[in-house]
Amino acid sequence: ECEGVARLKHDRQPPMTSGMHHTKTCGTRLAVLCWLARQRLGPFRIVVLAFTVWVAVLLLTRGWEYRVYVDEELEYPSTSEEAPLVDLPLCWGPGSALAPEQTLSRDNATAALPDLSLFNRQAPIHISSGQRGGPQQERFSHFQCIGDLEDIHHLEDRSCVFTDVCYDVREQDFVFFAPSTSPKPVLFDHKLGRQFSFRHRAGEGPDPPKTADEDFVFLNFHKHQGPIEKVRQLWRAGVMGAPMATPVTWSPRVHSGPIPADHIRLPGVHLINAPIRDPLNLGHAVWEDAFPAFLSMLLLGVYTPCLNIIRFSGCERWSHNITEMRLCSKFVDGFIGPLTGNCGSTLQTLAQFADAYRERNLVCFEKLVVGGTYGAFDDERLNVGKDAFISMYRNVVLAWHGVNPLERPRSHQILLVKKKGRRGIVNFEEVGSALSRQFGNTANVCYTNFLGLTISEQMSMLAQTTIAVTPCGGASLVFPFLPEGAYIIMVNYMLPQSLLFGPTAHNECFGCSWTMDAEFWNHVRHVNKMLYQVFRPSDFENNEVSRNSAVRINTARLVALIESAFREMEMQVSE
Repeated sequence: ECEGVARLKHDRQPPMTSGMHHTKTCGTRLAVLCWLARQRLGPFRIVVLAFTVWVAVLLLTRGWEYRVYVDEELEYPSTSEEAPLVDLPLCWGPGSALAPEQTLSRDNATAALPDLSLFNRQAPIHISSGQRGGPQQERFSHFQCIGDLEDIHHLEDRSCVFTDVCYDVREQDFVFFAPSTSPKPVLFDHKLGRQFSFRHRAGEGPDPPKTADEDFVFLNFHKHQGPIEKVRQLWRAGVMGAPMATPVTWSPRVHSGPIPADHIRLPGVHLINAPIRDPLNLGHAVWEDAFPAFLSMLLLGVYTPCLNIIRFSGCERWSHNITEMRLCSKFVDGFIGPLTGNCGSTLQTLAQFADAYRERNLVCFEKLVVGGTYGAFDDERLNVGKDAFISMYRNVVLAWHGVNPLERPRSHQILLVKKKGRRGIVNFEEVGSALSRQFGNTANVCYTNFLGLTISEQMSMLAQTTIAVTPCGGASLVFPFLPEGAYIIMVNYMLPQSLLFGPTAHNECFGCSWTMDAEFWNHVRHVNKMLYQVFRPSDFENNEVSRNSAVRINTARLVALIESAFREMEMQVSE
């Protein structure tokens, strides 16, 4: 029967046609199935056979992946020969060439910034139709949003600016005052039609439907979690005492009628957001917390250098001790603080805000910004179009810390990041010595571990750096503040071959040299990126290939990258 079916499959295809390859493929597959049928193998034996073949293919592939790039190393000499080590100086601190007591001028640096208010919206249309009833002095709330307004469940990437929305101090809730006749719909849901409420709660009234239970926007980064990640979070919360990574959402309740006369109206632009889950990680704190606030102002057309910020909660929410509290506050002051400018604007928690106006019943905002695009490292699509805004945010932060973002270094400085633990450089002293011998006459070769440095000192150190060599991950995510045209050399990582699990959410391939946070770095336009790639177990400490393993650097390869960077910068100057 098998042979008859095979002949039938073959006869259905005309001879010498483009379908010949398909016929041969089908015939081969059918022949394999027929062979298995003749062996009278049961389902269990077939599964065992398939698993054995799969394991054999993976093991062979693993060897190929590690050997495929071996020839690349032949042109570089081995770095195993012992050479005298040179003590690298700190780039900033006691004994460094740069003076920590250097006076920084915030006013002079800020004056060099371009006027970003050019991005702001113009005055809207205002024409009287004669249909408005009631006293003309009555004031109502208004809103303008970008993002999805056709699904009550799509809070991601929705950001809005509210005008004359108020905070009820006694009820501790935000209130939107809408006209009782012909109110503006909030959403036009695909399935549910027009919605006139920002807040949807299950079981409340016919509108919204009883099945809905959503707010209007996210106030911090929200990542969809699978069942494995949810179990991991529960374990961390129950065993380690770590707080759950719950997103913070926001919505005002709707009140029909004008704003009561007994209220206070705060001028200017206010923004409310919430800390991210990991505020102690610089990369997440800067690019998924501070930067989204800056971006929302620009995208909504309400940019101001004097932003008033209300944090839904403070650093005490995630800090377990005084050290973590100080580090969290350091990041908030250093990267969110610059958005408040030099205008006396406030940066406070919602509890502090409510306490400041505890004698008032209703506090209204001239403009209140909520929501935004918070993700930066999980999907590159989240960063498309942000390239120019990342550069603008860099300028604002540098200027606030007294560094002129338009100035360029006048001499070369090679900065090495010394990091202990995961993803560090195993032979750091050897690498520093090699670079000092090779480039010591033309550049200041120094290192930093960022310990004990204020954010202002870190920005000043980066402002004088032309080439930075750093492990990937959080240690590298301060380097978007490098000068325009500087180079960063990031050390890659590699995932080992796995028999049971596929690639992670970053879609890494097994045995491949991979750049951590490439989804973000691909859109940092003002810094030139170079990669120190890894391809084999010998590139890692103790030959242990993993995402977090420390890397052993071949100094000859690194020197070649730095020489090419020097050459490129020299040609740029001569043009």
